[in-house]
This record gives sequence, C-alpha cells and structure tokens, in this order.
Amino acid sequence: MANAIKLVFLLLIVLSFSMFSVSFAQVNIQDQDNSTALHRATDAAMTEAVQYGRARVSEEVTIDVGVAETALRDHYSDSTGSGGDKTLRIHSIQSQPAFISAEAVTTDSTAIGRLLTATTASDQEEGTTRSRHTMIYEAK
Repeated sequence: MANAIKLVFLLLIVLSFSMFSVSFAQVNIQDQDNSTALHRATDAAMTEAVQYGRARVSEEVTIDVGVAETALRDHYSDSTGSGGDKTLRIHSIQSQPAFISAEAVTTDSTAIGRLLTATTASDQEEGTTRSRHTMIYEAK
C-alpha cells in the first residue's frame, strides 16, 4: 500500500514536470515566432516605404508614412506561426529620420492551461508574448 502511494505521488510529479516543460516550450516557440514575424514585417515595411527619389536628390533617407503603416500591418498579418490572437501596436512612424517603432502581442492557450481548465472551473490560462522592434535609418 505504501509503495502504491509513493508510485502515484511520483507519477504526479513526473506528469506535472512534463506539462510544465511542454507549456514552457510552447510559449518559447510562440515568442520566437512573434519576434521573427515583427522583425520581418518591420524590415519589409521600411524597405517598401523608402522614397528613393529623395534619397538620390538630397541624399536623405525618408519614408512614406502611409505606405509604411499599410505594409507593416499587411506583412505582420500574413506571417505564419503559432496560432492565437495576434495584435500589432504601432507606436510611431516618422518620415525624417526614417523611423518605425512597433509592438506585437500574441496570446494563446498553453498545455498546462488546457489541463487546468479541464480539471477546474477557472478561466483558461493563456500564455502571452510581447515583442518590440524599433528600426531607424540614418543618413550619414
């Protein structure tokens, strides 16, 4: 009887550690996907919005703010990766100096959260990742 109790206790510990490890890995992958998607979207938006005519004439790098915002939203929404609710917050876009600052937040359920929701009456636990990226082009 005592051995059975020890075995059950040991199995609960192993299950808890396994669920924690899976949830941690899931949130880590979600964070990497979020960060990569934001960096790629910011790079692509900056590249699309550069006004090359002004760069040739006055040797200044400026961007079209409207094009940059549209491109940033389009590229971020097109990014693939982990599921969940993706939110893009644009903090600032400036034409001169060429500047884009954005934040991406992704919220998704985790394995441990789904287990806790199934066993209790609480709301579902979610993992939230936040990435920030600022890109500045300076003329020299």
